[in-house]
Amino acid sequence: VLIADVFKGQPAEKAGIKAGDVIISIDGVRVENVNELRNTVASINPGKQVPIEIIRGGGRKVIKARLGDRDEKEVKKIAEEEEMGDSGAEVDETKTLGIKVSDINDDLRSKFSIGKSTDGVVVVEIDRYSQAAREGIRPGDVIKEIRIKGRKAATVSSAKEFKKLTRGLKEGDSVMFLIERGGSNRFVAFKLRD
Repeated sequence: VLIADVFKGQPAEKAGIKAGDVIISIDGVRVENVNELRNTVASINPGKQVPIEIIRGGGRKVIKARLGDRDEKEVKKIAEEEEMGDSGAEVDETKTLGIKVSDINDDLRSKFSIGKSTDGVVVVEIDRYSQAAREGIRPGDVIKEIRIKGRKAATVSSAKEFKKLTRGLKEGDSVMFLIERGGSNRFVAFKLRD
């Protein structure tokens, strides 16, 4: 599971987990997706210190983290900020487009070999059954521009802007992305399907 962002003052940050880390296992339990990660964490008693195996910079590392109680007020506040787009660092459009994108930061530039002058949003997760995946979009691709049938082409500079541009998309809509991969640009077009 790729970590796109770490909230300040929370157990993950205190343990030293950083954006760009990939979590492989928690307390010896292998996790392969976000749901498995959530379920594994939920099954561990708060206060317990657990080993978390991660990949960072191409190497494996084990970090010890002390799990905390879930602070419902803090969770609600974070969710509201994300809904309003204040956090803006990451946008999950897996339900409509099949992808999750993030603002480009130094960790993601390093992880996906994205050039310093490249602007846009980086794909950090993709639903492998989505039309976007079938058309060849993959994690590490940088989306620079969006063209939606019936609308003007729009440059993408942040995850917040990406969310705004893709709001209201539905099955049957045609979408075209200008993406950069490995320093080369190409267009990827597809129609949204269930």
